Amino acid sequence: MAGTKKTVTSALPAATRATAAAQGLHVSATRGDGSVLLAMNFDQAPASGFAGFSIQCTPPGGKPFYLKNRLSFNTQVTSATPPAQKQAMLTDTDAAPYQKFCWLDFSSTAGPGTYTYTVSAMYHKANKTLEARATAAVSSHKAASVSLDHVACAAAV
Repeated sequence: MAGTKKTVTSALPAATRATAAAQGLHVSATRGDGSVLLAMNFDQAPASGFAGFSIQCTPPGGKPFYLKNRLSFNTQVTSATPPAQKQAMLTDTDAAPYQKFCWLDFSSTAGPGTYTYTVSAMYHKANKTLEARATAAVSSHKAASVSLDHVACAAAV
């Protein structure tokens, strides 16, 4: 079908992006339809002992909670770990920080409103505990859901 032209239009809201920085830590949040992509970076390479990032989410009108991580410094997860056991091993990221510089969060289920993500760069201390050395907070607004009645798709051949 050479020469076929298709056009799709949508009333869905475009993704929104917010950024914040503190103490050399930069955080950005990009909202999609049902998730938030968080990206973290530093002005310079992190200091020795860098363990990863803790992420705390404060939903609209709700209590703050730490995002969960299946990997921790205390419990080993391997390919032999049964799926049910993996689900039971969730640990708050202030104790088991994410060891990635981006994270996709799907926990924004409290409905429309502003979600605040507080991201901390976590470091190992000499006594084998963790401490936050840089923290930045970024807010992302989730709009009300769009009914499919308001989505228009058009194709021109």
